[in-house]
Amino acid sequence: MYEIEADEKYIPFYNSLIVDCRCILFMFDVTNPASFEKIQETINRIGKKDKSNRITKILVGNKIDREEQRLVSIENIREYLTSQVNFIKYKDISVKNRENLFDLLHSIFDVYRFKEIHSDSELKDHSIYESEKHSKKNSIYVNNIYKIILLGDGTVGKSSFFKRYFYDDFNDNYMLTMGVDDKFKFIKINGQEIKLQIWDTAGQERFRSLPRKYYEHADGIILIYDVTNKDSFKNVSKWMKDISDNSKRNNTIYLVGNKIDLIENKVVEFSEALEAATKYNTHLFEISCKFDINVSEVLKRLSYEIYKNNLKIKKRNSSSFNIDHTGKIRQTSCCGKE
Repeated sequence: MYEIEADEKYIPFYNSLIVDCRCILFMFDVTNPASFEKIQETINRIGKKDKSNRITKILVGNKIDREEQRLVSIENIREYLTSQVNFIKYKDISVKNRENLFDLLHSIFDVYRFKEIHSDSELKDHSIYESEKHSKKNSIYVNNIYKIILLGDGTVGKSSFFKRYFYDDFNDNYMLTMGVDDKFKFIKINGQEIKLQIWDTAGQERFRSLPRKYYEHADGIILIYDVTNKDSFKNVSKWMKDISDNSKRNNTIYLVGNKIDLIENKVVEFSEALEAATKYNTHLFEISCKFDINVSEVLKRLSYEIYKNNLKIKKRNSSSFNIDHTGKIRQTSCCGKE
C-alpha cells in the first residue's frame, strides 16, 4: 500500500505505480472543495495512463462526521460521477468515527479476492482461489460472468438486499447509496463456475441518470419496490420505461416486493403486483431482507434463467454452421439448406 499526495510533482510516481496497481483510493475532504477539485485532476491523470480501465477506482469523501462544515455536497459528487465515462465507486466515510470503513475495506478486498482466468495456460500460473459457497483444490476457471443490477426507488431496500446476500447482515438504519456499488460472488450451475457481479444503485431521482450507464451491460435486472409504499410500486412503470428507453438488450427482469415482514403496513397486494408482473412478462417475488426471506432464492432463480438463455443463444449460434467432410465450416439457413 502506498500513500501519496495529489500533486503534480508526484506525476512520475503515479506513472510508475499504475503498472502493477489494481486499486486506487482517491481521498478528499468533504469540508474542503479545493481537495475535491484537486483529486478530480489526479483521477484524470491516472485515467490517461490507464486507458484499458483495468484499475479499480474508488473516490472517498472523508470527514462526514463534520456535517455542519460540509462544503462538498452530495449533489456535487453526483454531478461528477455522472460526467465520468468509466465506472468509479464512491464511499462517504469518517476515519475519526470509523463510519463506513467496513464497507470501504470490503470493496478493496473484492478487487484482490477474485481473479478472472480465461485460458488453460493461465491456470497453471495462478494460485488457488476459493468460492464463498464451496472450495476447490484447483484454480477456478471462470468463463461466465453474470452482471445483475438492482433498481428501484430510494428506501425500497436495494442496499439491504445487497447487504443481506453478501454479508448475511441487516441494518434498520437507512443510508443513502451514492452512485453505484458492486460486489462479486461465485456460484455453481450444473457444474459450471459462475461469477455474479451485482450492482447496487442509487434510487433517488437526482441519481436516476447513473444506473442508465449499466443497462447495456446487465444480464439481469432486479426491480425492487416496497410493499408498504404505494408510490414505489406505481413507479415500477417509470423504471420499466427507463429500461426500455435506455437499453437495447433483452434484459431478464425480476419484479421484487420487499418488506413483507411489515404485514400490518402492507398496501401493495400480491394480486396487484402479479398483474403488473404479467403485464411486463416477468417473474414476481415477495421478500424480506430483514428476515432473509427469498433473498437468495431470487438471485438463484435469476442466475439460472440467465444461464438457460445463454445456452439457447449458444445453441442457436452453433446450429447456424455445419462442418463438411473436408473440415470446412459452412453456414446454413434456418431450414438446414445451404
